[in-house]
Parts: sequence; structure tokens; C-alpha cells
Amino acid sequence: MKYSKPPLSLDQQVALLQARGLAIPDQQEAVHHLKNIGYYRLSGYAFPFQVKASLPAHVFKPGTIFNDILNIYRFDCELRIMAMEAIEKIEVAFRTCFSNSMSGRHGAFWYLNKAIFHDDFSYYDFIGKVQEATGANRMGAATAKGTDEFLKHYFSTYSDPVLPPSWMIAEVLSFSTWSSIFPFLKNRSDKKAIADSFELQWETLASWIHSMAYVRNLCAHHSRLWNREFTITPSFANHPQFGVTNNTRFFAQASVLSFFMKKISPKTQWAQRIANLVKSHPCIDPQAMGFPRWVQSSMWYYEI
Repeated sequence: MKYSKPPLSLDQQVALLQARGLAIPDQQEAVHHLKNIGYYRLSGYAFPFQVKASLPAHVFKPGTIFNDILNIYRFDCELRIMAMEAIEKIEVAFRTCFSNSMSGRHGAFWYLNKAIFHDDFSYYDFIGKVQEATGANRMGAATAKGTDEFLKHYFSTYSDPVLPPSWMIAEVLSFSTWSSIFPFLKNRSDKKAIADSFELQWETLASWIHSMAYVRNLCAHHSRLWNREFTITPSFANHPQFGVTNNTRFFAQASVLSFFMKKISPKTQWAQRIANLVKSHPCIDPQAMGFPRWVQSSMWYYEI
């Protein structure tokens, strides 16, 4: 079927929402938000207020106002900011631990040894990512504009090896790259040494870090965390104490974030702040995000 919906002006968008039963007390304010947020983006936050299986489609429940949708949108923005705050600390801690552990066991340039990785690891793709991230060409010179000064110094001072030591690439390689290479370390003891720093089994750490890298990418692209069914999920097979019964909802991701935050910053109030954020938005159904009525796992102890 050919797509034939025409683009609508801001006033037409307001009129369409009103025709579907949404109360808009201040049309000028609504136009302002539609202009700066977008009709399609806001429509993702309207589902809880619409009559399911209605004809015509997208009819709003009686009494729904424009600010109801806007409040959930604002909640989701705050949730992403708090998630990114935690992920920043987790990313730095993980890549630092990874680099320090592998450097201590195999030397500063461990990653240049292909034998350290599984045979099915895309090793040369990985090295290409290192070259791109460091601004290096194949001859070992910094060519990219904006290359960090510490990398320019390395390339201008040293010719062997042609790429920088592990602790330098740790500063520029993406979280996704670090999370993807961890399970491909060939030596189980290497993975265990890194996982021991977080008091986790290496299989659990691989799962959790992979899911955190995914959440980071969602946040970076301003995607919804609220009401999302996550496709990359953390495994809790060895951790029933977390009380996670559905790992496709945000509570599972938040439990992992809370765990790492407590390891990295023992006095953190991050979990409490998440609980307070949910409480401050009565329009949010915490159970729809996977939160149990009482969050009593060792990671939370807070009532939602």
C-alpha cells in the first residue's frame, strides 16, 4: 500500500488532536510544543490516554488534556538524564577496569595481539575502529582534525607500536566497542579478572554491560525509556534477589544501573532519586515499567 498521508501544518495538527477528543485549553502553547517537540514524537506518549481498539483510531479517553501527554514526555526526559548520569560513571569504570586488568596481565599493547581474542572475533574490524577513534592512519600518524592532544603527542613521539597503549584508547573507544569485545576474550581467566572487580560472574557482566551500552545509545538518540519493551535485556538467571520478573521493562535496566552505581559510588542516592522521580509524576504507572508495587530487592528498598 502506498503511503498517502499529507504533512499537516501546526494548526492542523492541533485540530486533529481536538477532533480525536483531546482537550487543548491553550492552543498557542500546544502549537509551541508541537513546533519544538514534534507531533509524531509526542504521539508516542499519548497511548495510555487513548481508547484501545477504537474506531476511528487514536480516540482519546474523556477528560484527557494536552498537558497529560506533556507531563509523561517531561518525565521520560528526566529519566533519560538520570540514566545517562549513571551510565557515564559505569562506562568509565568498566573501560578503566578492563584496560587496567588486561594491561597488567598482558602489557600495555595487549589489544594488538590477535591471539588474545577468539578466532571468530572480527579482529581487523576492531583495529579499524581503534584507528578511527584515535585519528590514526595505517602509518601511525594522527590525521584527523580534533584529535586529542595526548594522542597527537603519542603519534609525534613514538613510531612503535603504531597505535597507542591501552589506557589511551580507553579514552576514545565507544562503550559499545568495549562491551562487544569483552565476551570475545579467549582466556576465561581474563574475563574473570575483570568481572571480579564488580563481584560478578563474567557471563553476567557481559550481559549487563551489553544492555547498558544499548540503553546508552537509546538515550543518546533521545528514544523513550518509559513504556519501552527493551530488545536487548540483562540476564538475572543467577540473581533472583533482584526481584526482576520481566527483564524487557525499565525496572530491569534500572536494577542493573543501581547495582553498578552502588559498586562505583557506595553512598549513591541514585535509586532513591529514581523512586522520587516516579512518585513526583502520579500519571506514571510504575508497574507498567516493570516496577513491583514494593521494590524490596537488595538494589532498591524503596517504595514506588
